[in-house]
Amino acid sequence: ALAGDFFEIDALAIQTGAAVRPHKVELLGLAIPAYIEATSSLLTAQVPGIPVVNLTQVIRTDLEGDGTDEVIVAASTIPDDLISSQVGDYSIVYLRKVIEGDVQTAILGVSVVEDLDNLFQDLAVFEVAAVADLNGDGKMEIVINGTVWEGAFLQAWEYINNDLGPVEVLSCGCGS
Repeated sequence: ALAGDFFEIDALAIQTGAAVRPHKVELLGLAIPAYIEATSSLLTAQVPGIPVVNLTQVIRTDLEGDGTDEVIVAASTIPDDLISSQVGDYSIVYLRKVIEGDVQTAILGVSVVEDLDNLFQDLAVFEVAAVADLNGDGKMEIVINGTVWEGAFLQAWEYINNDLGPVEVLSCGCGS
Protein backbone atom coordinates (compact mmCIF):
# COMPACT_ATOMS: atom_id res chain seq x y z
CA ALA A 1 0.00 0.00 0.00
CA LEU A 2 1.10 3.54 -0.54
CA ALA A 3 0.89 5.72 2.58
CA GLY A 4 1.80 9.30 1.78
CA ASP A 5 5.19 9.06 0.10
CA PHE A 6 6.12 5.80 1.82
CA PHE A 7 5.53 2.16 1.08
CA GLU A 8 3.99 0.25 3.93
CA ILE A 9 3.70 -3.53 4.21
CA ASP A 10 0.29 -4.02 5.79
CA ALA A 11 -0.63 -7.60 4.94
CA LEU A 12 0.69 -11.00 5.95
CA ALA A 13 -0.58 -14.30 4.57
CA ILE A 14 -0.12 -17.64 6.30
CA GLN A 15 -1.41 -21.10 5.60
CA THR A 16 -1.96 -23.45 8.50
CA GLY A 17 -4.36 -26.11 9.67
CA ALA A 18 -3.86 -24.94 13.26
CA ALA A 19 -5.58 -22.10 15.10
CA VAL A 20 -4.01 -18.79 14.14
CA ARG A 21 -4.69 -17.44 17.65
CA PRO A 22 -4.54 -20.40 20.04
CA HIS A 23 -4.30 -17.99 23.01
CA LYS A 24 -6.31 -14.91 23.94
CA VAL A 25 -4.97 -11.55 22.67
CA GLU A 26 -6.21 -8.47 24.53
CA LEU A 27 -5.75 -4.80 23.62
CA LEU A 28 -5.24 -2.73 26.78
CA GLY A 29 -5.69 0.98 27.35
CA LEU A 30 -2.95 3.47 26.50
CA ALA A 31 -2.90 5.31 29.85
CA ILE A 32 -1.49 2.56 32.10
CA PRO A 33 1.11 4.21 34.41
CA ALA A 34 3.33 1.11 34.66
CA TYR A 35 3.83 0.99 30.86
CA ILE A 36 4.26 4.74 30.57
CA GLU A 37 6.98 4.61 33.25
CA ALA A 38 8.65 1.54 31.69
CA THR A 39 8.66 3.20 28.27
CA SER A 40 10.12 6.40 29.72
CA SER A 41 12.91 4.43 31.39
CA LEU A 42 13.76 2.54 28.20
CA LEU A 43 13.79 5.71 26.11
CA THR A 44 15.80 7.72 28.63
CA ALA A 45 18.46 4.99 28.43
CA GLN A 46 18.62 5.69 24.66
CA VAL A 47 18.56 9.51 24.75
CA PRO A 48 18.28 11.52 27.97
CA GLY A 49 15.36 13.91 28.24
CA ILE A 50 12.58 12.15 26.31
CA PRO A 51 9.77 14.64 26.92
CA VAL A 52 6.46 12.77 26.51
CA VAL A 53 5.59 9.09 26.37
CA ASN A 54 3.00 8.40 23.68
CA LEU A 55 1.85 4.78 23.92
CA THR A 56 0.30 3.56 20.66
CA GLN A 57 -0.32 -0.13 21.45
CA VAL A 58 -0.47 -2.20 24.62
CA ILE A 59 -1.22 -5.88 23.98
CA ARG A 60 -1.48 -8.64 26.60
CA THR A 61 -1.32 -12.30 25.65
CA ASP A 62 0.23 -15.63 26.62
CA LEU A 63 2.45 -16.15 23.57
CA GLU A 64 3.58 -19.69 24.27
CA GLY A 65 0.66 -20.96 26.37
CA ASP A 66 2.67 -21.42 29.58
CA GLY A 67 0.12 -19.63 31.80
CA THR A 68 2.17 -16.42 32.10
CA ASP A 69 1.07 -13.39 30.10
CA GLU A 70 3.45 -11.23 28.12
CA VAL A 71 2.75 -7.58 27.39
CA ILE A 72 3.85 -6.00 24.11
CA VAL A 73 4.12 -2.22 24.16
CA ALA A 74 4.55 0.18 21.25
CA ALA A 75 5.13 3.92 21.58
CA SER A 76 6.00 6.59 19.05
CA THR A 77 6.19 10.32 18.49
CA ILE A 78 7.66 10.06 14.98
CA PRO A 79 5.19 11.57 12.49
CA ASP A 80 3.90 9.45 9.61
CA ASP A 81 5.77 11.55 7.06
CA LEU A 82 9.16 11.13 8.88
CA ILE A 83 10.25 14.49 7.42
CA SER A 84 8.60 16.41 10.27
CA SER A 85 10.55 14.53 12.94
CA GLN A 86 12.37 16.49 15.61
CA VAL A 87 15.33 15.63 17.83
CA GLY A 88 14.00 13.42 20.61
CA ASP A 89 11.22 11.82 18.55
CA TYR A 90 11.17 8.05 18.95
CA SER A 91 9.51 4.78 18.04
CA ILE A 92 9.84 1.65 20.16
CA VAL A 93 8.28 -1.80 20.53
CA TYR A 94 9.20 -4.00 23.47
CA LEU A 95 8.05 -7.13 25.28
CA ARG A 96 7.64 -7.48 29.06
CA LYS A 97 7.25 -10.71 30.99
CA VAL A 98 7.43 -11.61 34.67
CA ILE A 99 10.00 -14.40 35.15
CA GLU A 100 10.53 -15.79 38.66
CA GLY A 101 9.04 -12.63 40.18
CA ASP A 102 11.14 -10.18 38.13
CA VAL A 103 9.92 -8.14 35.16
CA GLN A 104 12.09 -8.85 32.13
CA THR A 105 12.10 -6.53 29.12
CA ALA A 106 13.24 -7.21 25.55
CA ILE A 107 13.33 -4.45 22.95
CA LEU A 108 12.07 -5.64 19.56
CA GLY A 109 12.71 -2.35 17.78
CA VAL A 110 13.76 1.16 18.73
CA SER A 111 14.59 4.31 16.80
CA VAL A 112 15.38 7.72 18.28
CA VAL A 113 15.99 10.95 16.36
CA GLU A 114 19.32 12.16 17.72
CA ASP A 115 20.46 14.47 14.92
CA LEU A 116 18.42 16.10 12.16
CA ASP A 117 21.47 16.11 9.83
CA ASN A 118 21.36 12.29 9.71
CA LEU A 119 17.59 11.96 10.07
CA PHE A 120 17.00 9.21 7.53
CA GLN A 121 20.02 6.97 8.12
CA ASP A 122 18.52 4.79 10.85
CA LEU A 123 15.07 6.25 11.51
CA ALA A 124 12.26 3.69 11.62
CA VAL A 125 8.69 3.65 12.86
CA PHE A 126 7.67 0.38 14.53
CA GLU A 127 4.21 -1.04 15.28
CA VAL A 128 2.75 -4.45 16.09
CA ALA A 129 1.09 -5.74 12.94
CA ALA A 130 -0.10 -9.09 14.32
CA VAL A 131 0.16 -11.57 17.15
CA ALA A 132 -0.52 -15.01 15.68
CA ASP A 133 0.77 -18.56 15.36
CA LEU A 134 2.53 -18.31 12.02
CA ASN A 135 4.03 -21.82 11.89
CA GLY A 136 1.33 -23.98 13.52
CA ASP A 137 3.38 -24.94 16.61
CA GLY A 138 0.82 -23.62 19.13
CA LYS A 139 3.00 -20.64 20.08
CA MET A 140 2.20 -17.19 18.77
CA GLU A 141 4.73 -14.95 17.08
CA ILE A 142 4.84 -11.16 17.20
CA VAL A 143 4.87 -9.50 13.79
CA ILE A 144 6.39 -6.02 13.71
CA ASN A 145 5.65 -3.67 10.82
CA GLY A 146 8.32 -1.05 10.21
CA THR A 147 8.50 2.00 8.00
CA VAL A 148 11.79 3.59 7.00
CA TRP A 149 12.69 6.32 4.52
CA GLU A 150 11.69 4.95 1.10
CA GLY A 151 11.00 1.48 2.45
CA ALA A 152 9.19 -0.87 4.78
CA PHE A 153 9.78 -4.20 6.49
CA LEU A 154 8.16 -6.96 8.53
CA GLN A 155 9.82 -8.93 11.31
CA ALA A 156 8.45 -11.99 13.09
CA TRP A 157 9.63 -12.66 16.65
CA GLU A 158 9.11 -15.95 18.49
CA TYR A 159 9.40 -16.27 22.26
CA ILE A 160 11.74 -19.26 22.57
CA ASN A 161 12.04 -19.67 26.35
CA ASN A 162 12.73 -17.64 29.49
CA ASP A 163 16.51 -17.85 28.97
CA LEU A 164 16.58 -16.76 25.32
CA GLY A 165 13.43 -14.64 25.24
CA PRO A 166 12.17 -13.40 21.87
CA VAL A 167 14.22 -14.24 18.79
CA GLU A 168 13.71 -12.81 15.31
CA VAL A 169 12.73 -15.76 13.10
CA LEU A 170 11.66 -14.03 9.90
CA SER A 171 12.18 -10.69 8.22
CA CYS A 172 11.45 -9.19 4.85
CA GLY A 173 11.37 -5.72 3.42
CA CYS A 174 11.78 -3.46 0.47
CA GLY A 175 13.12 -0.01 -0.22
CA SER A 176 16.14 1.85 -1.37
